[in-house]
Amino acid sequence: MTPKHHTFKQKPIGLCTYDSALEKIPYGKEWQHFIEEKLRINKEKIESLGYTRRPATAKDLPSIMSLIRARCVPFVIDQIKESDVYRCIMYGHVVLLEDSKGKLDCFQASVGYGNTERTSFAVFSLVSAQGKGKRLQVLAKEYTSLKAMQDGQNIMESWTIPSNFASIKNSLNYNGFYCTGFHPDLYLPGRPRITILQYLSPAGIYNNCISDHTLSAFISDSKQKDSFKLIACTDHEKLTQCFENDSYKIIAFASHKVTGGENAFLAVPSTELIEKSYE
Repeated sequence: MTPKHHTFKQKPIGLCTYDSALEKIPYGKEWQHFIEEKLRINKEKIESLGYTRRPATAKDLPSIMSLIRARCVPFVIDQIKESDVYRCIMYGHVVLLEDSKGKLDCFQASVGYGNTERTSFAVFSLVSAQGKGKRLQVLAKEYTSLKAMQDGQNIMESWTIPSNFASIKNSLNYNGFYCTGFHPDLYLPGRPRITILQYLSPAGIYNNCISDHTLSAFISDSKQKDSFKLIACTDHEKLTQCFENDSYKIIAFASHKVTGGENAFLAVPSTELIEKSYE
């Protein structure tokens, strides 16, 4: 199905792993070939880490729910129902990453909607203690984004909590998302949420990824000091102000090792996000 639009927003090119050729891939056979090639590479990367990748079926519900109970705090467990996971399996994309013994170490779930923007929503993403530190969630998210793109979806949206540093870093830096809003009480009182968005196109995904080296160099460059803000992940007041004023957009996560202080969001002037269109 042809997307409703071919536009996306580009983060500052100097920060990103940018390839101008990705902006020129026409929708159709070349677009689909690009997706298939990226899915092949994704599979190879997962296998090089000693894992197998496969789509979930209804029979996988017990192992998925077991991982959720093992890795989530009680208030999150209470919010996730088997019917939610089942809905994603049947009507969206749920990918499982299993080790050599068939143990589930990571899963990612998304489901698409037929609204005007043709939006997919990344509902769940979880990794086991054993799978941490291998960027399994990055690879699982890439897979579900590519599958949604293959389905003709335009946008992938999701949310996370500001204190989930690994999830934020993966999404913003390695998967090409950027932040669209901060909601202090959207989910539960005292449980703030950051909403995030990814454009489902070759350039929308891959030209908006940011490497650790480039981010560190950008922040340490004295010439750039007036071109960005660092907002502590714990500073809910400044996060609220950032989105109310809409003069800055959060595009990346910077760890305390990079900032020399707290874990923080990197925000750049809204004018630095350039809207581009496919030819």
